[in-house]
Amino acid sequence: MNSMTMQHRLHRLRRVYSRIAALTPKPPASSTEVGLAIPASPPVTSRVARMLALAHLVDRLVESGRFRDFAHAAKTFGVTRARMSQLMDLRYLPSPVQEDVLLGRTDLSERGLRCVARTRNPPA
Repeated sequence: MNSMTMQHRLHRLRRVYSRIAALTPKPPASSTEVGLAIPASPPVTSRVARMLALAHLVDRLVESGRFRDFAHAAKTFGVTRARMSQLMDLRYLPSPVQEDVLLGRTDLSERGLRCVARTRNPPA
């Protein structure tokens, strides 16, 4: 690798890092200056909680008639029918487990939660 290639790569890295810095939000003013209690950062929602919420949303949209079926929803969201089926399986989790997932009180992976959902008989 010659020095010209190395400089080119470093230039690209600097450009990427400068874009990341430009997109990074500035820290808010302290709460004493503004007079409000501003959280330092928004709460982080786990991916599993977002997937569970998406499963409930898709279910409501299918029931309301916005989507014909789950296959139509999968095509609209750009996922495979198998992946949509996996997401819809999360609806069969017991209510206390769903609550724990949505409130961030569990550290189970999505795969582990799908195993829990399969052990329970799905509603008819």
